[in-house]
Amino acid sequence: MNPTLVAPNYDIGQVILGILISYQIPTLLGLMIIDWLTGILAGLRKGQIQLPALADFYLTNIIPYLGGYIIFATALRYLPLTGLEQFPVGGTDLARLFESLGTNLGFGVIVVAVGTSIFRNTSEIYTGSPLWRDIPTVDEDEPDDEEVANT
Repeated sequence: MNPTLVAPNYDIGQVILGILISYQIPTLLGLMIIDWLTGILAGLRKGQIQLPALADFYLTNIIPYLGGYIIFATALRYLPLTGLEQFPVGGTDLARLFESLGTNLGFGVIVVAVGTSIFRNTSEIYTGSPLWRDIPTVDEDEPDDEEVANT
């Protein structure tokens, strides 16, 4: 058996259009807008807002994350996994399974990365507010109740 690369019978434009109208792209865009807004609020809270840095968000988040995801998902959907079609049972189903797992994994990685940034920005916004200041902390230098009773 010699595995060969079999070109799919659909146009790459249709593949990219299918990715763009899926739920994943609007979700990523929405999360990136929330990240951008919370980043602005955190910068205002700290007094370190820089207007040129706002434009860099496009180059540092939107292009790498969305562009990378679209290229990754297109490659997984357009390029068949060589040799899987030749399995006697379920070869095409295996190719679709790997494509689905790959695109969902890529989507999940980006959601976690952007979600972490949103969480970091939100914690910077609320750091120092009365709610967060009243949370007791454990200091290693303070003696325990037992140590105080024994002295």
